[in-house]
Amino acid sequence: MFRTFKPGSLIDAIKYLLLILIMIDIIHNYFTNETLSQVIKVIETKPWSLFKKMNPNQQNEHQFHFLQEYREDKDLDFVKKFGQIILSPYLKIKKIKSVSIQRMRTNLFIKTLPYNHVGGFHVDRQVTNERDFTLLIYLEDSNGATEFKYQSKKIISEKNKAIIFPTSLEHQTIFQTDKLFRYNINVNFRV
Repeated sequence: MFRTFKPGSLIDAIKYLLLILIMIDIIHNYFTNETLSQVIKVIETKPWSLFKKMNPNQQNEHQFHFLQEYREDKDLDFVKKFGQIILSPYLKIKKIKSVSIQRMRTNLFIKTLPYNHVGGFHVDRQVTNERDFTLLIYLEDSNGATEFKYQSKKIISEKNKAIIFPTSLEHQTIFQTDKLFRYNINVNFRV
């Protein structure tokens, strides 16, 4: 299990929050333009599944999304190759030889309201340890975002921007109002 914060002194709480803030990595221009185009083409060819309930903290009917779950794809060769394409920039930057993919998917969020609304705080996986991370890659510019609960941090969706953070961090989608569709790739992996 990932180590949780136990209340102590105010100084301990501040140190913990600063540590977690440092742990949210942002990488601009994650893919080359050519690779980004290839990834988008792959996403456009795969079918979508509707999830009427985004997560256990959903509160209304506007908190839904469409999903492509690649780990369940029957073409295991595709899953392996697509996973390598998605993770290779991160592995190269961090000088990591390999990781174990726990889950890999693309999310599609649709504008349903004229104001930004949220999807409900959640963690991507219930059981994690300190070696488990989430990689989110935004595929277009929009005013949608990812918000982190305890870090009071909101990261706006910008095309080809990736964020990497411990899978145990509670976060939520903030739905966009300036685009009909917003996509992101979500990979949970273990280093």
